[in-house]
Amino acid sequence: MSPKVSVVVPVYNVERYLKQCLDSIINQSLKDIEIICVDDGSTDSCPAILALYAEKDSRIKIITKPNSGYGNTMNVGVSHATGEYLGIVESDDYIDEYMYETLYNVGKEHDLDIAKSLFTSFDNETNDKATDKCDYVTKNKVICPSEDNSPFLLTPSIWSAIYKLSLLRDNDIKFNNTPGASYQDTAFFFKTHIVATKYMLIDRSLLFYRVSHSESSSTRIGANKMFLVLGEWKEVFRYISEKKLSQVAMQMAYVLKYSGVPWLFLRLERNLRYKYAKRIQQELKNDYPKINFTKFNAMVPSKRLLTYKLIKMSPLLFVFLANFRVFVKKVIEY
Repeated sequence: MSPKVSVVVPVYNVERYLKQCLDSIINQSLKDIEIICVDDGSTDSCPAILALYAEKDSRIKIITKPNSGYGNTMNVGVSHATGEYLGIVESDDYIDEYMYETLYNVGKEHDLDIAKSLFTSFDNETNDKATDKCDYVTKNKVICPSEDNSPFLLTPSIWSAIYKLSLLRDNDIKFNNTPGASYQDTAFFFKTHIVATKYMLIDRSLLFYRVSHSESSSTRIGANKMFLVLGEWKEVFRYISEKKLSQVAMQMAYVLKYSGVPWLFLRLERNLRYKYAKRIQQELKNDYPKINFTKFNAMVPSKRLLTYKLIKMSPLLFVFLANFRVFVKKVIEY
């Protein structure tokens, strides 16, 4: 019999956090799970830790492969999954004891394609915690994301959810096979949400997301990563065209492509900001005639539109103004 949930854990050089992660999964109140740990060529003690846990818990499967990046690692893990639903836990995070029991029961009760929870960010150094209540998203109600677009306002927190495995396989949903571990959740998030017809976000935080440690991709962004997310959106547009999805899907993708521009801009090393703004100007000039921002005005507050217009008009002026905190707070931050 298939397990209720297959949990894929991508692993790469996270020896400091791996035990906490694995402990939180093997101690789940839902026991009927399989745990697929995919080691992406770790050079630290992760392989030994995984072997130790697998000896003690037969639900753990270890897949070892040469380093190839997050996207390929996830695709390998998903290809080995046999459960009704798929869960993802990144190996530097950990989860609530009742996470998968809660999400699975909700998913089965409502025959959901995606059952999702809130998550809590915690600072690795201070342990300060913060939970975004997501008041802008419909909660505790079954919706279709392509009709009620509010789930697309969420950050692509793909790991605080479970997905019907059949949803992924029937719709040929895979991660982008790009090197490294940056933004590959972007295209996966859009694809799963645009094809899902039954979705629910529950008003409860069930995952703890680690930030502010040296191994995290959420710290300051350098030259090697600043354009990677554009590749994710290229993959989204390819998927929409190949699957002949609606013009609504295409329009939403264009809007969301630019929604993350202010977030990434503020996290760039300062000497890279003009180069980034110049590239976004080029993208905007190409895409702007195709975008109906008013159709998704809930996703595009007025100050976001001002950001786009300033970049489109003059990247140099935009970067200059970004040196002033009052401009950042009133225009760029959100």
